[in-house]
Amino acid sequence: MSIDNNSSFTLKTILEKEKLNGTNLLEWHCNLRLVLKMAKKLHVLDGPVPLEPENNTLAARKVLEKHNDDSTEVACIMLATMSSELAKGLEYLGSYDMLEQLKGMFQKQAHQERFDNMKQLISLKWNRDPLYDRADSPPSPDVRSSSPGAQ
Repeated sequence: MSIDNNSSFTLKTILEKEKLNGTNLLEWHCNLRLVLKMAKKLHVLDGPVPLEPENNTLAARKVLEKHNDDSTEVACIMLATMSSELAKGLEYLGSYDMLEQLKGMFQKQAHQERFDNMKQLISLKWNRDPLYDRADSPPSPDVRSSSPGAQ
């Protein structure tokens, strides 16, 4: 993000606070998208950088050059906000290709995390005391103990 865009620099601290370490891809990716959206560079994650402009006009070449520059800048930010072990194998990739590589590496892990979390939530719901209608409400009175013939 450029120096003239102080708000995106402020947002970049979100990424620097918690670097990608292999266990937090979902949070890191969400934060990355937030920072890039603010910096108006989110488009570089939509697809690979084209090799040549669509038509060979000066305007088309400038658009392609800007896309290349944005992709390089985002790739550097991505590398700077991940652990050095992860960055070593990704340093020669562009931003889109780098993100696709990371997704491939950690997609199975992210699915397993979501599955484990859902399983735990369901287990908590099924193991709840049946006397409680809600977790924070008091138990309902036992109808048998209050009837006259129950003693």
